[in-house]
Amino acid sequence: MNPRLIADDVQDYIHQGAAVDLDALSFQPSMFEGVPNAELIEQIQALSKAKKKLPNWTVRKGIVYPPKRAIEQSSSQFTAAYKAEVCQQLLSGRLQSAIDLTAGFGVDSAALSNLFDTFVSVECDPHLNALLNHNLKLLQRTHVQVEASTAEEFLERTPAVDFIYLDPDRRDRTGTRRIGFEHYAPNLFELYESLISKARLVAIKVSPMIDLSYSQKYLPHLVRIDLVSLENELKELLLWLDPLKASTEVTLVHAFLYRDQEKQLFTSAFESTQNKPLPLLSLDGARYIIDLPSAFIKSRYTEKLIKDHPGLHIGFASTPSLLFSREPVTTFPSRLLKIEEVLPYSKQNLKRFSREAFSIQVKNQKQRPEEVRKRYNIKESPDHFLFLIDSKPGVIIRATKVNN
Repeated sequence: MNPRLIADDVQDYIHQGAAVDLDALSFQPSMFEGVPNAELIEQIQALSKAKKKLPNWTVRKGIVYPPKRAIEQSSSQFTAAYKAEVCQQLLSGRLQSAIDLTAGFGVDSAALSNLFDTFVSVECDPHLNALLNHNLKLLQRTHVQVEASTAEEFLERTPAVDFIYLDPDRRDRTGTRRIGFEHYAPNLFELYESLISKARLVAIKVSPMIDLSYSQKYLPHLVRIDLVSLENELKELLLWLDPLKASTEVTLVHAFLYRDQEKQLFTSAFESTQNKPLPLLSLDGARYIIDLPSAFIKSRYTEKLIKDHPGLHIGFASTPSLLFSREPVTTFPSRLLKIEEVLPYSKQNLKRFSREAFSIQVKNQKQRPEEVRKRYNIKESPDHFLFLIDSKPGVIIRATKVNN
């Protein structure tokens, strides 16, 4: 880490970055002695990217940010705080010691370390390790010990602790995202026995693309799955392992976090197969669309929602993300829309909406929304929607948003 980056004049410039022409800056002589303009640009861009994820960090001068990829993979302060809540809930007794095996530049470590008397943050990348050390001190996490090591090497030599957290890298050397546990770094299959022998509780952040049944199959001590959404967008999938329990019963939690309002939790038993037929509602009897957030679709939670809300129905067997009802349903996170018109799918009917403004939602069709928008000259709208559904025969549903 370049120590000149934390100088007052350099930090003032970085925090005024919104007013800086970055293209022009890249061709100018160095603004500050000992700080290449490329580093200034990297910090300004990283600060801008971090403002939504880490608002409490970005108002503090002196934080040094990592390259773009590390920012993208890092947790937000909201999801990190949620992990700390669940950890405290699941661990009984005094919380003495914990390890973050893949600490990055310190977001999860900063949140989790508040729970424990001693905490070790492990990061093998030299640049990230330097940032981690600096940032945790600035955030007054003075009891945190920072280690430069791989997760595998550190775990082999460490004594047992109360809690281990890891967020494995899910991209290969080309930057391609990988899904299977064997492709993670560290490899979860190779590390598994060490993890469950060294902690009372283990939490692993995995790819949201992982099939939940796959996780239960290959992690025999799995006791809880959290699908964590921020502003209704699925952000993280957390797996909690209890070495003293076998995963005969797994708790499934949908956590919906918000920046400016209280979180909502939906808890149930995880069922790996849910193939019961669901009730269909003729569109003639439907007045509202309930567009489900991706977390509910990921976990196949639709069946439970319909069971708990008898007024909800599937409209199309091939489109489980859309539920329909005669009355508005607002008791769980979703996008509620009022149906204004249902038309047979045809080019002629689409031409009716030329030069009007709609958000285009394409379901079960090969064409993309931007292709439809360009072909039929349809403008953008945040409040008015066209759902194009290939249901054999296909339909066009015009709807208006009732909530966010």
